[in-house]
Amino acid sequence: MVYVALLFVAVVLNVVAQLLLKLTAKDFSLPLPASQKITVILSHPSFWGALLAYGISFILYFLVLSKLEVGRAYPISSVSAIILIAVISVFFLGESISAGKIIGIVLASIGVFLIFK
Repeated sequence: MVYVALLFVAVVLNVVAQLLLKLTAKDFSLPLPASQKITVILSHPSFWGALLAYGISFILYFLVLSKLEVGRAYPISSVSAIILIAVISVFFLGESISAGKIIGIVLASIGVFLIFK
């Protein structure tokens, strides 16, 4: 049970990292020379926050894999991240969601359920 909780924390940190990268990417689209874009990225706190979140997520996922089968851990982490990103991006980033995305999320969730049945 502890490893399932660690898996959930790893997924949440992965989602946080994705959102922080999205924040960083907004500044990356500025019309600047490549060398200045790299400087902008490296000086952006959200870039470093994303790296930290990814690193901790990676370590936690590594610990999870020491006890859970990858055939079970990976589908849960992937689908959970997809669902969280989809919901957060719609409500907090104003991104669109289509019927196709919703159907895809539902089908992926059913697939994960079937893996554990």
